[in-house]
Amino acid sequence: MQFSGNNLLSVFTLTNAIGLKTGQVADGQAIEAAWTRAEDEYARQGYLDAKVGPSADFDEQAHTVSYRVVIQEGRQYKFGKLVLTGISPAAERRLRAAWPNLANEPFDKLKYEEILAKLQLHREQIFIDLPIHYDTLGHWLDKNAETGIVDALIDFK
Repeated sequence: MQFSGNNLLSVFTLTNAIGLKTGQVADGQAIEAAWTRAEDEYARQGYLDAKVGPSADFDEQAHTVSYRVVIQEGRQYKFGKLVLTGISPAAERRLRAAWPNLANEPFDKLKYEEILAKLQLHREQIFIDLPIHYDTLGHWLDKNAETGIVDALIDFK
């Protein structure tokens, strides 16, 4: 793989995130998942609009494929605020205490997704012994491209 446009992440970091090895049998699904992992690595550091654009070069005689990968990093987003609706003040305090992103720090999208998974599958890890009941969980990221701030909105129903 040859990378271009990657200023934030090194070739070493991208190669490790992608996880494809030279000489490995090309598997289309694994390769698609690899590009998503590269975008996720950027999202960990607040680059929510990062795009990974691979171009395949096939060598029919050698039965190999190589990639030229153009990275468009976009801007870095910092966390603004957490807006919660539909839960009690006590539950809100517990969720805010468990919230992984700090205001004015780079927004880590993967930590955000981890807490959403806990809210959907293991709510007791956040609310502990609080009796809380909700059937659905709405969630949105409100990105402001001008300011570079992203707010997280979570609605409990």
